[in-house]
Amino acid sequence: MSNKLAGKNKTKSRTGKLSADCKKMTGRDITSLAIKALTLVYLIILTVCHPLYYHNGYYDIGEAKWKFYKALTFYYYDTKNKTFIPGYIIILAILFILSFLYRIMKKESLSEIIAKSRFSMTDIIVLCYGLICILSALFAPYSGLPEKSGDLLLPKLYNVIGGYSGWYMGLAAQLSFVIIYFAVSRSYTEYKALYYVFGASYFTVIFIAFINGFSIDPLDILVKGKNFLTTMGNPNWFSSYLTVCLPVFIFLFWDSRKIYVRILSMIVMIFAFMDQAMGWSESAIPGILSCLFAFFCFSFIDKRHIYSFIELLIVVTGSFRLAGLLYKLLPDMVTAYGDDDISSGLLNKAMHSAPVLILLILLIVLYISMRITDRKGFLPDPSSYILLRNIIAGIVAFSLILAPVYVFLNTKGFLPDALSSRHNYLYFDRYWGSWRGGTWIAAGETIGRNFKEDILSFFIGSGPDGFYKRIYEYFPDFEVPGWGKTTIACAHNEWLNMYVNLGILGGSAYLMIFVTSVSRMISLYKKDIRAVLVAAAIISYMAHNFFTYQTVCCSPIVFVIMGYGAWLARAKKGDGY
Repeated sequence: MSNKLAGKNKTKSRTGKLSADCKKMTGRDITSLAIKALTLVYLIILTVCHPLYYHNGYYDIGEAKWKFYKALTFYYYDTKNKTFIPGYIIILAILFILSFLYRIMKKESLSEIIAKSRFSMTDIIVLCYGLICILSALFAPYSGLPEKSGDLLLPKLYNVIGGYSGWYMGLAAQLSFVIIYFAVSRSYTEYKALYYVFGASYFTVIFIAFINGFSIDPLDILVKGKNFLTTMGNPNWFSSYLTVCLPVFIFLFWDSRKIYVRILSMIVMIFAFMDQAMGWSESAIPGILSCLFAFFCFSFIDKRHIYSFIELLIVVTGSFRLAGLLYKLLPDMVTAYGDDDISSGLLNKAMHSAPVLILLILLIVLYISMRITDRKGFLPDPSSYILLRNIIAGIVAFSLILAPVYVFLNTKGFLPDALSSRHNYLYFDRYWGSWRGGTWIAAGETIGRNFKEDILSFFIGSGPDGFYKRIYEYFPDFEVPGWGKTTIACAHNEWLNMYVNLGILGGSAYLMIFVTSVSRMISLYKKDIRAVLVAAAIISYMAHNFFTYQTVCCSPIVFVIMGYGAWLARAKKGDGY
């Protein structure tokens, strides 16, 4: 009886404390709590539901993804019933204004509010980027307004706010990325369950892609002769989503001490790497390599992380070989992909190659040898290998500089016959990189002509998502033979594309958002290991999208991750995940 009374008293005490805490809450506290709750719900829907959403299979996927994002982020409007439902940004703006007005009422000056905001270098660059986007839209030579469809964010062909139809990376999308970054950096709430629901969604997407590779199509998505799979769209869309999210699970496998977390993460990784081995998109190659290199550089913290990195390499090579084995066992089920089956890519060749098998065996032998040596007390401290790591990092950096120099010299014919090559990736012309050379050359020439003929566009671009308008003005007959008769809406290089759309100022600001975010995480990781996750994801995205473009499937996620990194830096917490 006394225990029951004690329990009731404790409950009353807690209730009373909660009531007292609620009474102490100010208007600013209430709006802050509301913004955090709103942001958490938004992130769950964006990272869990949006990747799984599709409509009418292959045919409406691009528009369906954007409509979902538009309704979630901006607004939903039913033209027939005249129904308007505000999205995240509108509700966030209302809450922000209420919070701002409350602070003004409490006699806080504007300078005090700005000082308390603690803007970092990355924050300032993100703000500048948003401003340049607005200026670029205001002075764009082709606004596409008024919009014929009646909805600014669903352009019939193109307008500077909604962007190009099918891509939708106009001013609205760019500003939404800016807002997502600041919202997450200021109002993120660490919620462990988010990892699990996000992991379940991600695994579902990559598992569907895996079985699609063997002609199993439960969602009726595959269309013969079309480059399409899973709920993500074409291979580049899928590959960019897979690549930017995969570092989350690599990090959990690499850093967690919990066995079940490592096992679940490893399962996700195996299917992700098998998907990449199938060669859906060769843009995944730089994404994979840069991600692994980032974890290599961070692994010299202690022996546990070095072991985890070697285990990671075993999982990667083992996954490739496993995919190759399945191809040999089920040759008749391999999905026809465009004109060829999906076994024609470089990544696919790796899963059948003897060097990958040899590497897998060597890694296993190395791992076992290190474990035995460590037990006997002969394995040196990881700090002893810092010099080796720096040498390897230097070689990689030198190679990244040497590669384009070689391609340039090889293309210009400055090399002797013994050193020259006509290989597609070593000789740069319009056919280079699955025809990307043609779009890169056109983009570069467009920037040059802007400098000569339209200096304003040279500095602030031709307008958000305005690539196609300026390209076809300068080159009316421009086409990429290998891609059929289709309008080329981007450069297939996100960074080069930004220099066309947003000029030297906007393109440089956009690039520096990523560079400064990585730099900030490198300086933070010894205080908070989660900074490694952020740095690896950003580096992986940058490398992957050097050969592809912004999409609604991946670009919002990378800004969420950068915002999360900024939140870590602001909080400076190291209490795990």
